[in-house]
Amino acid sequence: MKTFMGYRRPDGKVGVRNYIAILSTVCCANPVAEKVARKVPGAVALLHSHGCGRRPERPTHNMCLKGLGSNPNIYGVVVVSLGCEGTPAKEVTADIARTGRPVELVVIQDAGSVKAVEKAVQIASRMAQEAAKLQREEFPVSCLMLGMECGGSDALSGVTSNPSIGVLSDWLVAQGATTVLTETTELIGTNKILKKRAANEEVARRIDEVIQAAQDNTHAALGENAARSISPGNMDGGMTTIQEKALGCVRKGGTSTINEVVEYGQAPTQKGLVIMDGPGFDTESLSGMASMGCQIMFFSTGRGNPVGFPIVPVIKVSSNNELYARMQDDIDINAGKLLSSDVSFDDMREEMVDMLIRVANGEPSKAEKNEQGGIVCLWAWSKSL
Repeated sequence: MKTFMGYRRPDGKVGVRNYIAILSTVCCANPVAEKVARKVPGAVALLHSHGCGRRPERPTHNMCLKGLGSNPNIYGVVVVSLGCEGTPAKEVTADIARTGRPVELVVIQDAGSVKAVEKAVQIASRMAQEAAKLQREEFPVSCLMLGMECGGSDALSGVTSNPSIGVLSDWLVAQGATTVLTETTELIGTNKILKKRAANEEVARRIDEVIQAAQDNTHAALGENAARSISPGNMDGGMTTIQEKALGCVRKGGTSTINEVVEYGQAPTQKGLVIMDGPGFDTESLSGMASMGCQIMFFSTGRGNPVGFPIVPVIKVSSNNELYARMQDDIDINAGKLLSSDVSFDDMREEMVDMLIRVANGEPSKAEKNEQGGIVCLWAWSKSL
């Protein structure tokens, strides 16, 4: 079995990065969290735009904040709270503490922003010194959870880059790892295909449930234009309908049995291929998969999208040669060569496995090299577009 060098966590998970997270509980605390991260090497600010007015989705957001702070790539967490927000900062801190990670809460209203920054910097600096002592150890790839995303797609995404990620997913599942397929709005029309791969009747029922909800919400919002609910860039890239896009999107999941369907940002209880109910928006998908525990993500693109994620390395796969030639600084792997050379999907799998192991061992992805860390963007509604 293939192995990688990772960081052992107290809860039994394994990280491929060793960050100190400065976790803002509300958008009002973002400036303090950002200042702290800038002052501490190895610290990463997890900022978001969510505030007290978003009551209906607050339980989902609270779960995601806890999940982000508990991601295996995090050594320790400084939770930065304003003090009067709706997010239960003490509860989020306590939930993260249950994973065994070092975590402390700093409340801005206790002493003001300047003193909050000073206190948080002291805490984060101490955690960073402790984290630096931790050594990488050898682990089997079965310890990995891989997130799979496609964004800025074109007509070739479902022909080259998505199925290439699919063969990687099948390989990882065969090794005992976990892979995550999401973007429920981009699964519309694939119910029958996916249900045939369900591990049991309950999983089949959940596949139907989440896809139907996405379809109903799309129709409610867009009416007769629902079938064309794809971006202008998708259209410029040769796509025509959401069903066409879905038939390409679903190929990221390979051919493996679907063992579970989870809510947005929810950690799975099963290994193998799982579906996370989520939107067809890139940053929201990345945020949800990071919250559920993914340590690495593969991101297929046909039009080009350089965005990464603050605490998870994102590996970009282009669908065509022209994109790769234009954006080589942003693309890690070119699947477009499948159409212009003798390269096979088996060859692509081997290239992707090699890249996966190298990045898991610490080699930065292009998004990391370019500091395209992206932002935390949580899905606003658990059953919306």
